[in-house]
Amino acid sequence: MMQNKPNKLLFVLLLLITVSPLLAQTDTPLQWQTLVRPKYLVQLPASWTIDTSGKVGNAEMVALSPVTDTTDMFRENVNVLFSDLEESISAEDMEDFFEETVTEIKLGIKDVEIEMNVGEQKQGYYLRKLMYTASSNTLKFRFTQYFYLSGKDLMVVTFTSEAKSYNAYKEIGQKILESVRLIKQ
Repeated sequence: MMQNKPNKLLFVLLLLITVSPLLAQTDTPLQWQTLVRPKYLVQLPASWTIDTSGKVGNAEMVALSPVTDTTDMFRENVNVLFSDLEESISAEDMEDFFEETVTEIKLGIKDVEIEMNVGEQKQGYYLRKLMYTASSNTLKFRFTQYFYLSGKDLMVVTFTSEAKSYNAYKEIGQKILESVRLIKQ
């Protein structure tokens, strides 16, 4: 009987040595970096690939998430676009402008479902937040767009994720979008 006791003790010790590191592991916090550009700054995950060449679409900046595995068909991303409008938009015309924007989105992409469309006046600019899902070929996407409008200057920041991956990237996308700060010229 005494011989069994050391074996049990040895088993418990081996189990603790094997399991303890697993129990002690915690998610490593995501490292962030601040990208400063002439008109804005934004915080992005340090592990994301950043392209500011202007050669991707017409985006001033594109940040791509890392590939998660060999079946990952889409890299979640954030992009920044600028547009100079022909004329300033008055506060009275703001709703019409964004109603037309939503109509253009619905005409340009199939299966659009608007989930959020809210605007607010900020100090020195107007901010419109738009969230929607849409389909393209075999994939379904979720877009969250922040439109910053000041006079004739329009900046659009878009977070795009595959709809099925959205919950895994929701907090990251939200943090990126909320981190954007306009730089007064």
